[in-house]
This record gives sequence, structure tokens and C-alpha cells, in this order.
Amino acid sequence: MSGRNNLNIVHEAEAQRQYARVRIPAKLAVKINGHSVICPVHDISAGGFSVNEKVELFKPAQHYEGTLQFKVDGFAFSLPVKFAVKNIDPEANRIGFELSDLGPREIASLRYLLTSTLNGELFSAGDMLNTLARENFTKSRNNKAQAQQSFGQRIKAMAFSGLFFIAGLGAFAYVGHAIYTNLFMFHATSAKIALDSFAIATPREGEVVSLVEVGQSVTKGQPLATIKAPMADFLSGNMAANLSPELVAEIGKTNISGSISSPCDCVVSSQSFVDGQYLAKTTSLFNLAMPEAKKYAMAWFEFRDAINLQVNDDVKVQLPGASESFVGKIASIKLPVGGNGPLSQVEVRVDLVEAGQQLSESQPLLVSKARFF
Repeated sequence: MSGRNNLNIVHEAEAQRQYARVRIPAKLAVKINGHSVICPVHDISAGGFSVNEKVELFKPAQHYEGTLQFKVDGFAFSLPVKFAVKNIDPEANRIGFELSDLGPREIASLRYLLTSTLNGELFSAGDMLNTLARENFTKSRNNKAQAQQSFGQRIKAMAFSGLFFIAGLGAFAYVGHAIYTNLFMFHATSAKIALDSFAIATPREGEVVSLVEVGQSVTKGQPLATIKAPMADFLSGNMAANLSPELVAEIGKTNISGSISSPCDCVVSSQSFVDGQYLAKTTSLFNLAMPEAKKYAMAWFEFRDAINLQVNDDVKVQLPGASESFVGKIASIKLPVGGNGPLSQVEVRVDLVEAGQQLSESQPLLVSKARFF
């Protein structure tokens, strides 16, 4: 090997050193065997310090307690420390100590002194007080309680976390659905199941009893209901005046019965009275539909939404309170008949799929449509 110094070779002690050592005017005050000893500090780092006086007073592997006293430009303070003998260099008359059990305030103070010295900054009492006042270390996580949890406690915690997650997911879905429904959908103000049918009404007042059931097929001329009324109701004022009181009383006890017949080969789609009910003249009794007639939805939308309605467009049809829905197709759009003032609604006929044919006539519906498609 060449006798010339090799600058690339690093001394082992330098390679293993963990902290930078700096020289700061400081003294070590310590009690040894009951006697107070004060030694000037040769150098100091974040992990320890060394002295080069009174080396013989310290014993290897011994632990000591004392104070490091600093005084720089009129700024003086003491730092209580615990330290142990790390190494002794008899040739250099120097002994190194390793610091132990430093608290957060002591570490912060020492770090401030070392950093200021390495950066060439001046010490100040204000900076030191500010360093000691602030939170320089984050608190460690308390994993002890978690580590001591039993299996049942962990399962309970996981269950609560799962419930909160599901609740949050449900809330997110609800808000998303509400936003979509209000911003991207518009709804009919009212809607119902309808069927092209014939309306059968009472020819005169009387007590009506049905002879058929809803959904029953009837033929032309088949009796649908009977109607019974007192014979006195058929007497005009002039006729009653020409009769004796006894005869009028006898006529009042007599009832005249008749029947109401079907005008076509139809199906009874609805009945709007109760058997035995006394009804006035022209009161609606039945709706009769042709056998091949299909039910549809009649919906009324606001006039301002008419721009988004087109024939053959799909709409969403749903029963109030039901979660299931089915698709209908717009068959016609027109303004409602009647009314002298400005019309604010449009009448929309919606053809229904097979599921809609199972619903009852005049049953209320919810009809809505996407606003932009």
C-alpha cells in the first residue's frame, strides 16, 4: 500500500459517529462522592459530550447526574442531564459521555443550541423560550388499549364501523337519488289508470242493486242492475190531485221495479255504487269496456315541461308507495278540453306494458320522465 495519505479513507470512528459535535462555551457541574465538581465541556452533540479536565475522577461504565451550564453573550441557563461514561482517551486526556433519559424540553433546548451554532446564528432568550413553549414532539399513539382488546370487543368495533359505513353509504345513495330526481327528472302533477269505456247511469232516482261483478263479460241487452222506486214518484201533481187520499196512500206503498241493460257486448270495468243505495237520476253506475280494450295511463304535466315530451318517448310509471316501476310509452299529447282561461297543463296518454294491465281503472299513479333524454 502506498505510504502517501489516501484522502478517500474514512476513519472508522468518523463513519460510526451519529451526531455532529460542536464546541459551545459550557461547563459540567456534577457531584462525585459527595463533592461538587465543575469541568469545562470540550465539545457537545445531540447524543453526548466530552471533557478534557479532571478525567481521573470518572470511572468507566458509571452513571452520573449533573447539569450542563451554558453562557453565551450574557445568555445563561442550566440543563439537567443524566449521562454515562462512554469512552476514555488517556492519550488525549479526554473522556466521552453518552446522554440518557432526556425529556422533550431538554432535547428541544439542546437541539436549538446545536442548530444555532451550526448555522452561525446568535442565541437569544426569546428564541429559547419560544422553543420551550411550543409542542416540539407529536404524541405517540396509544396502541395499548387496542392491543388489550378482546376478540369480542374487536368484533363489536368492527360491527359498529360496518354500520357507520353502511349508514354513510345509504345517506350518500339517498342524496344522490334526490339530486337526480329533482334535477334530471320531472313529474306529472297527477295521473291515473284509464280505459276507453261506456258510462252507464241511472235513468231515474231509486234503489239500485247490481246483478254483475267487476271484470265480468256481459252481452248486449243483459241486465246489469235492478232499480226500484215508489210508484208515487211517477205521479205528477195533477194526477195526485184527482185521486182520493186513500188511493194516493195505497199507491205510496207500492214500488215499481225495473232493470238497466247493457248496450253492448262488453266487460264491466268498474262499479261506482253500493248495493241497496238510493241514487239520484243520472248517477254513474258502471263503466263498460270493449273486450279488446287495453288500459292506459292518463297523466297531466305542467305546460312548461311540454318541451321535453315527445310521442314514443319512454316514461317511468309507478304506484304510490311502491318501489317497483315499469316503463310506459307516450301515445299522444294534447291540451285538456274545456276551460276559458289560459291552460297550464298538457294531457298525456301513456300506453302501458303488460304489468300495467293488471291495475284497476282509476287507480292513481306516479309518472315521471328524464329531463334531457
